[in-house]
Order: sequence, then structure tokens, then C-alpha cells
Amino acid sequence: MMPLHSRPKSVHSRIDPSLAKIHHQRSSTAIVQVGQVRVVRIFVDCEKGKGGSNWKTIQIPTPCSASFCRELLRMKPTIKHSTTEKYRLVEVHGVTDIRVLEDEDDICSVIDSWSSEAKQNEKLTITFKDPTNMKKVLRVFLEDDMMKTIAVGYDMTAQNICSVLARKMKLIDTSAYRLILLTVEDLTQQRVIKHSENMFALISELKEKGTDYTVYFRDPLTPIRKGDMEVISVPYVIPELPRFEVISLLGQGGFGKVWKVRDLTSGDILALKVMRKFMVVEREMILHTNIELQMMQDLQHPFIVKLYHSAQTEERLYMAMEYLEGGSLFDLIRNSRTAFSEDAARFYAAQIVLALEELHNKKFVYRDLKLENILLDAAGNLRLTDFGLSHFDPTGNGVKSFSGTAIYLAPEILNNQAHGKSVDFWCFGVAMFLLLCQEPPFWHENHKELFEEIKTKEPYWEDHTHLSDAASDLLHSLLKKNPAERLGCNGMEEVKTHPYFATTDWEQVLNKQISPPFPPTVLDRNSVCIPKDDLNDIFIDTQEHSFIEPEYFSNFSFCATVEEAE
Repeated sequence: MMPLHSRPKSVHSRIDPSLAKIHHQRSSTAIVQVGQVRVVRIFVDCEKGKGGSNWKTIQIPTPCSASFCRELLRMKPTIKHSTTEKYRLVEVHGVTDIRVLEDEDDICSVIDSWSSEAKQNEKLTITFKDPTNMKKVLRVFLEDDMMKTIAVGYDMTAQNICSVLARKMKLIDTSAYRLILLTVEDLTQQRVIKHSENMFALISELKEKGTDYTVYFRDPLTPIRKGDMEVISVPYVIPELPRFEVISLLGQGGFGKVWKVRDLTSGDILALKVMRKFMVVEREMILHTNIELQMMQDLQHPFIVKLYHSAQTEERLYMAMEYLEGGSLFDLIRNSRTAFSEDAARFYAAQIVLALEELHNKKFVYRDLKLENILLDAAGNLRLTDFGLSHFDPTGNGVKSFSGTAIYLAPEILNNQAHGKSVDFWCFGVAMFLLLCQEPPFWHENHKELFEEIKTKEPYWEDHTHLSDAASDLLHSLLKKNPAERLGCNGMEEVKTHPYFATTDWEQVLNKQISPPFPPTVLDRNSVCIPKDDLNDIFIDTQEHSFIEPEYFSNFSFCATVEEAE
């Protein structure tokens, strides 16, 4: 092939009338100024074997789109239009550095850009050809850095390449294998290449960006080693629930972990709570787990986390919930240099009050209200989460059990008394104290001493004279030792009418019409980081404690309706 002239000499004459006519008919842009014409040579694949040279010289206006240039070539008498329907202009540097020009690309700009950046002896060719005959070279690494070279066609998908590699690796079970893209400079930039992705286009895109990359063909659970580092940081499809792809670990508790996942059927990012059945049974939390599911199915409220799906397998329970990316209220106050202003604290307090009102109206007692369980969405509005310690109390007689977080425990719980919704108002008082004073009302490193303080002492009010009378009275009223005297024991209305909320428009709060005081900084929802040990711990079957009585979780599976999910 002869290279295209890098800087063709301009022809300062009038445009050929036939060119102007074609340009007018086939381009939506105005006809270029008379006199702006260039001469180029384009190589034509379909001319090979017919004798003579395999390139065509044509006049093109400046600018000239690739689609218009293609039409000019089709006007040549030796190039039949019917045989070039699939033909495109292809830019070639060397043998493998090739790309198909987009219809809107300007041929003159492509040539000038190359001319200004070209290295010595570097050659450019523009060819008019069927791109489905094009190939790119791809090196794919297998185990032990064994490498296979594959010629990737124009329309070749990742699944096609997986099939080719699976045939070459006859002795290895490759059913779980995927192509994994690794950005060489940054191990965290790893991802599974979707089966449907066009690999020719992906290679072209990476080449154009100048990105150093490596492609692996392996099970996503197999860590990729780079130097002394060994990590898995690619989305992982859960074998037991193939509709979910794991992105990262969000947190963990006593019975399991919470993962950020992508629902592959909808593309939504969700939080997936995964619990081992044997641990739930061993810790006698069967009733609490089922109550938590019942609560989340029944509760549809703007300030309570939504449940989208729940499911179970032989060993695990799964709950797919709304993903809240703004962190927790605890994170917010911990990272603040000072306590919240009363206006800021009032914003969050009002949303908590409405969420508690919904819980109490449905006869549920939360029992674990704390800043760590109050999460923020991308806008900064809150949701109550984690109802594992909640109790269904239809009679109002309360429950007698020792559960909760140490600094939030109400005196009646510590005194082993039956307790109901009054404990939620105590916890609300502790949370408000933390927001307004940036410290808990009671604290001691020793739990025995801490519990004694909660039962018998008062907070150090003299240290918090900065509080307004309304705020101070709210905290005093919520932190009454006697639950019968505590603000809220006669209903949520007495909390909503307290002077601290005198300026609060409750309808605006419910409709989220008040701007959050601290809009969170939201990170990339798709950033991936999965420690391999965590995946093994939660998704790999151990066959230990595998048999659990089916009736323990007989009604666990659930799927929200469209109305509930919105």
C-alpha cells in the first residue's frame, strides 16, 4: 500500500460542479466556500486484483466529512455502489493501529492532525474497505502468566473471545471465567468485561486514550497479582443470586455483611444484606429477623429505608434494600469540627420524628435508634435502617429484654423492666444530645459505671449553656428517667408541638421541600473494591451448619411491587 500524502497541495480553483451537486444533496451543511479544495489519495480494497493501482485520487472540499468522502468515492466509475454498502473509511498506522472513522469525522482535520504529530518515518493510510474484515491483536493472560494471542474481529464480542479461549484451554473448567480488564497503573481500576461488549471497539477506545491495560481470562474470584499486591477488585456475580453483581463491601454486623450490588435486571445500585442462617439460629434471632423483614415489607415512608427484594437459599438470607450513598449521621457529626447548629439539628430531628411516628403507628418499637443507623441519601435526606432489634407490640404491653447500644440504653432496659415505644424517645434524646453537644449525655469506659450513670445521674447540663431554652427543654424532656414522664409517652403529637419545633412545617418536611444543611459528597457509585477473603466468607458454600429447619424462615421471600419500589 502506498501512503496517503500528508499535506496535499490546495487547488485554488472553483469546485467541480458535480462535487458541489453531491455535497448539496448528501450533506446537511452549507456548500463550502469556492476555492477551498484539496486532493487526497484513498486506498480502495475492492480494487485489488483488477489490475492497476489500488488507490483513487479525489478532490474534496475543506472541510469534508468521512460520509461525504465515501459518497465521492462511490461516484468513481470503477467502484460500484452496490458492492460498497458496508465500506467505511479506515485510518491505519502500521498494521494493528487502526480505527474506523466516524461519519462526522473531518478527513482534512485527521490528515493535518497526523501531520503535525507524526514521528519520523511514521506512515498513515486511509483505506476505503469493509470493516468486518479488520482485525486487532489482543493478548490475553491466563493462569501463571500464560498468554494467548487472539485476532479480534470488528464485530467480535467478549463472549466470542471467551469461547475461543475456552476451546484452547481444554484441561481447565472455564465455565465461570470472564474477561477481566486491568488498568496497569492502578489496580483498583479492574472490571469484568461484559459478555456483550464489542472488544474491537474497546481496544480502539483504550488505544485512543493511551491507557496501559492488560486483559485476563479467569474466574473473577481468582486474585490478580501485581508485584507484591494481590487483590480482587472486579464486580462479582453471586452464584446463588445471579441477578446481583457485587461492587463493594459497605459494612458488617453480628450476623452477616452488607454489600453494594448492582441489580443486573434493572441496573439499579442496591444494598444487599446477607446473613448466615446458622448464625441467626445460633444466636436465637429467628424472631427478630422475621420481624425485621415484616417491618420493611409493611413500612413505606420517605424516611425509612426501602426493601426491594428478599430471598433465601439453603445457607443464607438475602435482603436487597435501597442504597444510601451519603454515609451516616454519625459520620457527619464525627467529621464536624463543632456541634450542629440548632437549625441543622432541627432538620434531621424533624425527619426522625416523622419516621418514628410511622413506626409507632404500625405498632413497632425501634429499640435501636442511633446515629450509626441513620443513613443519608445522595441529597442529604435521612433514612432509618437496621431493624434487627425491633419489636412488634400490638398490645402496648412492651417487651422485657436487654438489647441495644450501650450509650443509648434507656434506664428501664437497665432495670430489666418491660419497655415499649418510650425507649425510642430516650434514644432520640441521646441522638439529639450528640448532635447539639457533640458528646453523649452519659459516658464511661467501663460499662458497669456507664449503666450506673444512666440510671442515677443527670447529664452535665452546666457544660452546655450555649443551648437555647427550647433545645435545652427538649433534651431534658426526652431524657427523663421515668418513661411515664418522658416527652412522647402520650403520643408523637406532643413532640411535634414542642417549642423546639415551633418553626417546623411538618408537611414540607414530609415532602422533602426543605434543603438539607449538609449535602453529602457522593463518590463513584460504580467504584469496585472487594477483598477476596470477604467474598469467600460470605458467598462460598462451606457445607457447615447447612441444614436449618425450613419453617424458621418460611415467608422470607419478597419482591416489592412497582408502586412500592418507587
